Amino acid sequence: MLQLTTWQRVVQLLADEADIVLYNRPGIGRSGAPEQPQGATHTVGLLHELLRTQNLPAPYILVGHSMGGQYSQLFARQYASEVSAMLLVDALPPGTFKPHSEFPWYTQLGLRLFAPAAVQREIADAHEMGELLLRENGPFDKPMIRLVASPDPAAGKPEGLLKDLLKGVIYAEDFGVWAVDPDIAEQRLDQLYPHSVVRRLRAHHRMQEEAPDAVVEALRELMAGAGCMPSGASIEGGWSARHGILRAEPDRGNSDEEKPPDKAA
Repeated sequence: MLQLTTWQRVVQLLADEADIVLYNRPGIGRSGAPEQPQGATHTVGLLHELLRTQNLPAPYILVGHSMGGQYSQLFARQYASEVSAMLLVDALPPGTFKPHSEFPWYTQLGLRLFAPAAVQREIADAHEMGELLLRENGPFDKPMIRLVASPDPAAGKPEGLLKDLLKGVIYAEDFGVWAVDPDIAEQRLDQLYPHSVVRRLRAHHRMQEEAPDAVVEALRELMAGAGCMPSGASIEGGWSARHGILRAEPDRGNSDEEKPPDKAA
């Protein structure tokens, strides 16, 4: 699974503009494993509760990377009135994954050998979450930017396939779990969000590492479009997926109010 440090440069660039919360879902990273399996809607509810307990009220700008992009979209469905914009960073389109039972045998074996239990459950549930997003699609009429990676085919994986696999960085296209061609899957996002701004960048999947300036630029553009000055941010970490929340408040001008300290969860 990706380390939260993959977002380090993005956090540094936003440090003077927002309070940052680094977050791992239950069972991921240093977060304790849940006592029983949790569905996607429950997981999104946990994030919403965390933001409440951390005193980070809405509105939020959602930031979703890879699988985290699906969690961000689900969050926007469940708490639509609390979302002001969304940034999808090479997000996994809904309907991309096959049902877990249709994964090749070598993929299922590899997951059992290398992936933590929580990661195995999330991957097993990925198809169902994608279908949920497709079934219950509603108009998202808030600003959205989609950053889509177009890596150099000759460049290989960020650290090589074997090293990344041993670290738990799972690339779906390498293990026979795609249900549809990636380009067709990306077109589904075009259909779900016809008014979104799409930017294709020459970068690998971990765009927050290779192209942090582009990620930050998109965030600042969304904040400006919402007429807000950021005062809080949450970046959530997952397996090969991240999604985050950026809280934005109306610009107070030269307010002397002290910003809350950074928090880590």
